[in-house]
Amino acid sequence: MIKDIWILGSGPVGLIASYYLLEKGYKVNLVDNSKSRVNKENLNKHNITFKEINNNIFSNNFLVYFNSNIVLPISSKSVGGFTKVWGGTLNIFNNEELRLMNINQSLVEKYKFILDKLKLDVNLEINPNNSVKNFNKSIYDKSVIDFYEKIITNNSYLNQEDIEITLSSIFLKNGKIWSSDILINEMATEYGDNFLHISDFEVSSIEEEKDYINLISNDGNKIKIENSKLFLASGALTSSVLLSKSLDTSFFEIRDSKLIAMPLLKIGKKTKKKSKNTYSQIFINFNNSKNSKSIIRTQLYLLNKELIDSVSGKLRIMKMLLYGIEKIFRNRIFISFIYSNSENSDYFHFNIANENIEVFKKIKKINKDFKIVFLKLLKSFNFTYLIPIPIYKTFPMYGSFHHGAFKAYKSFEKEEISLNGKGQINNNSNIFVLDSSNIKYVPSGPITFTVMANALNIVDNAIR
Repeated sequence: MIKDIWILGSGPVGLIASYYLLEKGYKVNLVDNSKSRVNKENLNKHNITFKEINNNIFSNNFLVYFNSNIVLPISSKSVGGFTKVWGGTLNIFNNEELRLMNINQSLVEKYKFILDKLKLDVNLEINPNNSVKNFNKSIYDKSVIDFYEKIITNNSYLNQEDIEITLSSIFLKNGKIWSSDILINEMATEYGDNFLHISDFEVSSIEEEKDYINLISNDGNKIKIENSKLFLASGALTSSVLLSKSLDTSFFEIRDSKLIAMPLLKIGKKTKKKSKNTYSQIFINFNNSKNSKSIIRTQLYLLNKELIDSVSGKLRIMKMLLYGIEKIFRNRIFISFIYSNSENSDYFHFNIANENIEVFKKIKKINKDFKIVFLKLLKSFNFTYLIPIPIYKTFPMYGSFHHGAFKAYKSFEKEEISLNGKGQINNNSNIFVLDSSNIKYVPSGPITFTVMANALNIVDNAIR
């Protein structure tokens, strides 16, 4: 039995896989480059438009260019990714969506393992059909609970309209978001010498031979992994670059989940108590029972000071305007985030040329999801008490952070190369991809916990 395992990436997927393997008695070597940071001032001159981040975390080795301008930083030097901390909500996908994602094993036991190991402050019941009930209502704003209990009385009508409204399953740790740093320290304390964290090595390419794997940095340094397995969990975009180089291909594609934000006005009693929560508290799914691909998942965030500060950044005029709206309509304005699946979303083809990652081509898709959501909400106003406001913000591609479905090409005229059902680039490989680049289809809505659970199934198959 192989007792020495290597994992690349310290985000949610990499860390839960580390925990899982440590518990099974393996020695885990976790590799990232979280020690050194890039000065963000050097990036701002390229007019990067990205959400405000406190740490200088972008990697110089994984930046995407279009017409010589930096358009998308795709890798992070921070422990755990772009935000360093992560909370979460769980979306449950139906069997057809899981099939399209290339997930063919039950995720229920893996969800339970994740919730147990992360010691999350929730009380969940996960049923065999993957449905989830969240009983811990103390983590929601009172105005949201009041609104939900009022709206749920109209469930029979909403079901006829194929509209499903639920409280989101919010995963917090002790009432707060949870951090990769904390989890790494917990593993180091609990498992001692069985857990090694290499925090100063950024992998820019991977070579695999029959009995060993080389992790190679941009300056040519190597980590040689002999007679062991490597689990790749560095995020869909970064993993796709590393996989393309390993396959000696120049072109690759990644699918995205398009994201649009739209304000909604809630009709009902005004609550004076200020909201302090900035996580999604209500899910509204718009279904078409004849076609699972047409499910449109939305998340509702209550407009408050923290959310305004997050979305407005340094735009003082926008911030002042939103503050005024929030003061007048306190606890009555939701921001609805509308997610499309990858089949209805634009995506890029990329080209690795002269060590740069270039946008080669943008593939546009006709998308009517915003129109569908808007019209269904208008039609259902008497039952949802929500008025959609006909303005919206479309986020840039990959702005939703729900992406994956890696494919590589020798050239775009030739046959595509994709991962097999076990996350391998070929059946004899000792490299197994755990993150969302491994899935074949990106459904609408958050996928983090589903990818985490599926990663543990891939780990099982790899070490069996």
